Amino acid sequence: MNTELKEKLEENVTCSICLERYKWPLTLSPCVHSYCKICLENYISKILSSKPSSDEIKFPCPDCRTIITLPHTGIDGLTHNHKLQSIVDSLELHERRQQTELETQENEVKVKKTVQDEEAVANTSSSSSTGNNDDKASDNNNNGRSQQIPTEEKVVGTSTNGGNNTSFSPDAKEVCKPPRPPPPNISKQPTTMLYPDITTEKANLQMELEAEEQAIDLEPCKDNLLIKFGKYGSGVNDFRKPYGLAVSTQGDVFISDQSGSRIFHFSEEGKLLGKIVTDCDIHDISLFLNGSLLVATSKALNAILRIYSLHGAILGEYSGLHYNYAKPSGVAIGVADAGNFRVQAFSPKGRPLGCPLQDTFRIGPNVRPINVSMDHHNNIVVLLLGTQFAEVRTYLWTPPPPDSLQDSFMKFTSSSISKMFENIAGNF
Repeated sequence: MNTELKEKLEENVTCSICLERYKWPLTLSPCVHSYCKICLENYISKILSSKPSSDEIKFPCPDCRTIITLPHTGIDGLTHNHKLQSIVDSLELHERRQQTELETQENEVKVKKTVQDEEAVANTSSSSSTGNNDDKASDNNNNGRSQQIPTEEKVVGTSTNGGNNTSFSPDAKEVCKPPRPPPPNISKQPTTMLYPDITTEKANLQMELEAEEQAIDLEPCKDNLLIKFGKYGSGVNDFRKPYGLAVSTQGDVFISDQSGSRIFHFSEEGKLLGKIVTDCDIHDISLFLNGSLLVATSKALNAILRIYSLHGAILGEYSGLHYNYAKPSGVAIGVADAGNFRVQAFSPKGRPLGCPLQDTFRIGPNVRPINVSMDHHNNIVVLLLGTQFAEVRTYLWTPPPPDSLQDSFMKFTSSSISKMFENIAGNF
């Protein structure tokens, strides 16, 4: 199965509450969103625990917030989505078949390798025995030839008797050996250049510089970047309209998503640990020291703030008028300066400390920081949002040392001005 097709299937068969494949999916009416049976039971029980009991049970859909009326027969009265169930069953059957085929192929490869190893050992032993026999045969042949065929010699000497019988003196013997073979024809190797081609070196250096520039353009704003996670999309675990950002003392990152009224819980390494789905609109978020979430809400009757546990239970709420409160965006020790596409850092006295991140428009169209926080290592955690783009990034940042001369100058100036005004007031 194609990887892209499998990913799309996984998105369609994943429950947006438990973030796993559907287990007995039930469909809500009239919004036609589906969820696992056990997930709906837990979700409805949490909703009912925070509301007064009534004969008619109503609750908002976890995704679209449409008000759903539970049938009188309870959750068993909801429609079982047979199509989704069949897709899940087919996908699991396909995976089991793939696993079986993979195991079969691995076994075949192991058997084939074993056979090849055995054949290699057999060939090695046979070739060694054949080689020994050939050596013995060649030795015997050489001995036979040396005994039967005498060495061809040409004897030159002086004759002592006339006639046919000729005798030679042993001292005058000279053996004529066959001529030596001609020397091999050794071709001349091409001579290497003493100095390298300067033109080629310049071209290679230019290509390397261009490749480095292209790599820098492909990944902008990467200086001191430690990690990045999350993405924009339509999946159940994707950002759609992220807004709030909070970091716990352990380094966990919480992101509020206004589209779907969700709060994502990530680990310090960017792994999704969980998700809280609320029954109201949410905006900015913050964290208490005990780990509870303080959430700015709307469309929650008179509640403007709610306290949630990490499991999604409502621990308390604050009432008030919405139009008396604004929604601040991203203030910690740094400020998310979205209009200038940068993050500015300030000291507790308001002195500028620099820009840990700037020129975020290079990342993508209209990408700007909308929220900022700090983790327990004093690193800058930034929520970036742009056109079809959403991402969380953590940057290593070390604040510069305090400028004691500048601080003392500011104190001296302020004290001098106050004394000057005191003197002026005394003259009057």
